[in-house]
Amino acid sequence: MRTPARRAALLAAGFIGLLTTTASAEVLTSGRPLLGKWSFDETTQTAIDEVGDNDGTISGSAVTIGTFAGKPAANFPTANRSDHIRFEHRGAYELAAGAVALRFYNTGLYNPTETLFSKDAFGFVTGGHLTIRTHNLPGSSTEGFLEVRFQSDSESYYLTSGTLQLDVWYEVEFAFGPNGMELAVDDVVVDSDSYTGGMTGNEEPFALGAARTHATTGTWDDMRHGYSGYVSGLCIYGPREPFVYCESLANTSGQPGTLDYNGSTSIAANDAEIVISGLPANKPAYLFYGFNQAEAPFGEGVRCIGAPIVRYRKVPSTGPTGMVTVPLDFTSPPLSSGPGQAVPGVPLYFQLWFRDPQGGPEGFNTTGALCVVFEP
Repeated sequence: MRTPARRAALLAAGFIGLLTTTASAEVLTSGRPLLGKWSFDETTQTAIDEVGDNDGTISGSAVTIGTFAGKPAANFPTANRSDHIRFEHRGAYELAAGAVALRFYNTGLYNPTETLFSKDAFGFVTGGHLTIRTHNLPGSSTEGFLEVRFQSDSESYYLTSGTLQLDVWYEVEFAFGPNGMELAVDDVVVDSDSYTGGMTGNEEPFALGAARTHATTGTWDDMRHGYSGYVSGLCIYGPREPFVYCESLANTSGQPGTLDYNGSTSIAANDAEIVISGLPANKPAYLFYGFNQAEAPFGEGVRCIGAPIVRYRKVPSTGPTGMVTVPLDFTSPPLSSGPGQAVPGVPLYFQLWFRDPQGGPEGFNTTGALCVVFEP
């Protein structure tokens, strides 16, 4: 656990470097269901929840909503703690695993502490409190760094970024759960911790643009550390779910083969299975997987998995309906050990090869591909 004091010492010594920007930050949020996504409507001056029922309410007179630095955003011009956007709590946010993502753009200067997002209260209460904030580098008002504080019911855990500049859009993701907690900036994981707690028990409302770290639980009575800059693209995500990332071509069944996932993503539970449909009837097949994505012509279809490829299980026949179910066994190789071992937090990519002699000169095809990130 890196404390703020340790962080400042590392920055001052030059051991933590400069962050650069890329187009989009999805390294920790891909494959997760959206529980809240807030856009900023210039006409109504509101933060609208696009996927739920939790629109934000502006507090204070200085916050405005519009297009700033090329993005629809909320503008917090004064770093006044009274000027922020308030959101109510929802039971869906009490997560054992999930993620929070947003974009921000600091203007003017970096103050000692400015708060972007805060679902928090004074003290530890029942744990799960989360605050995302910026600090200035020692002796500088034009450079800063990002800090995440995440709490259990008795301890605080911190993640920090590299150096931030003024007048630059940064995209931030914070993920938590059984695999630990991670912070990514512009699609690069910049810090992590082994703490595996979640936000279960955190029933606090949350704020954009000011800190709830001193507020009495459930109230708005002592807001702190206002923000100066723009915030856009706020999202709250649930636990990561398996998802299809690559689609193949139609086979002689008249449609592409598809993969679906049943069961939990827990390795210990060992209850997962992959259901494959849309296949030609009564043909041999083989389920394979790997650790890398690809997209290359393969037979009459597309190979969506890069080397090294692990052969998992032969399917003697796709049956009369062109649908098969393949259990995943984490107690036996290759998933249990060796080069094909399933590791918590590391994506695995699954795809099915199958015979299709009437489908074209190559005589075989593939399904689409499924990405699964397993938990302990």
